[in-house]
Amino acid sequence: MEDWTDDPERTRYGCFLPDLTGLARAPPVASLPCLNRVIQHGKDKRQYAVFLKNSAGFLNNRRLIPDLSTACPVSDKAQAIMTMTLSNQRPHNLYSHPSLDRMAVKRRDQQFYAKRFYAGKTRLVPVWRGKVFVERMPEGARDAASPVYISPQVEWWPEYAASAPILLGEASGLAEVGDVDAVTYFAIDLSQIPDPEAFGPLRDLGVFVDLRRAGPIMDGAEAALLAYAKGMTAWHRQHKFCGVCGGPTAMREAGFVRACLDPNCTENGPTLHHPRTDPAVIMLVSDGDRCLLGRGKNFPEGMYSTLAGFVEPGESLEDAVAREIHEEVNVRVGNIRYHSSQPWPFPGSIMVGFYAEAETTDITIDPNEIADAGWYERDWLLERQHAHDEDNPAPFTLSRPGSIARRLIDDWLFKKA
Repeated sequence: MEDWTDDPERTRYGCFLPDLTGLARAPPVASLPCLNRVIQHGKDKRQYAVFLKNSAGFLNNRRLIPDLSTACPVSDKAQAIMTMTLSNQRPHNLYSHPSLDRMAVKRRDQQFYAKRFYAGKTRLVPVWRGKVFVERMPEGARDAASPVYISPQVEWWPEYAASAPILLGEASGLAEVGDVDAVTYFAIDLSQIPDPEAFGPLRDLGVFVDLRRAGPIMDGAEAALLAYAKGMTAWHRQHKFCGVCGGPTAMREAGFVRACLDPNCTENGPTLHHPRTDPAVIMLVSDGDRCLLGRGKNFPEGMYSTLAGFVEPGESLEDAVAREIHEEVNVRVGNIRYHSSQPWPFPGSIMVGFYAEAETTDITIDPNEIADAGWYERDWLLERQHAHDEDNPAPFTLSRPGSIARRLIDDWLFKKA
């Protein structure tokens, strides 16, 4: 099949001729998709995933896992696999999705791309100018958010897409034991729509919002998928031109390469650009039963968090931890140890979390980066951690739930780390 990404000036997606209409709410991307039941809703037959919240279950990273016997018919083998996986799996930070098959080996296969794109189990993850698409929530509601996906069969999306669809991957769940069919997801950048609120095909389905608002109150796997889509579309918007020669670039390999279109870009031919993520360290410094928290200059009033900073070229992660702490608050640290990491698509970072122990305790802040910093006792923080009310902010609040900063603090507070 002809490579339709060669020339960015050509008509978009000319090899695809949609012949169906309609929008679909995709089945959720939870790693155990058989726990969701799909029903037909309304005359237009839109599919909505109904989560069995009434089943007995437990909360794991904001995902309720119902009792398997009441959720759906599952074989003994599948139930054993599920139980073993859940019991052995360490909870993941928000925006990570370890069960998503990214299908990297298929990215160069144009025929696979074309065939899978219009498969019945394919859904588009729309992004508009960095915002993600979710169902409208009642005024004042803060307890849940649900993403809305678009069927690739709708007629209007090619006209408004800023680039070709980006293959995100497949949520396979228990497909290997024959219980469910996999769902394939593609990211689509709809930033060329002037105003989504005035655009009929989208207006009644949902609203584009900041992922930082919706992610913490969303199913963990779905939040991760939206973060992935947000990060990939941001990278494409920022790399329309070659950083070597300045010439235009075009998408390749299902969205995971941008190729310079100038054959004379370098002595070896056109430059290939690959998605990048910027590593940043984020760390909680402790001194016995107290920890060091600071306020960035752009933080909301009264909010305190851990220290953080970007890793510099030629620097190890541990060296970056020690350097950033010393630069920001003039404290020396030792016993630096890894905790966990978190994808952070704001716009494209990976936050690598650490703990460190203070070797000096006198604080001198860098006023260019830090507004305030201090040592806080564990018992005092435990009394204060639930004091935040968004309608009536308390004078002191901790990092937002869902962030790795908050997990570092909470794990230290409850002595889980």
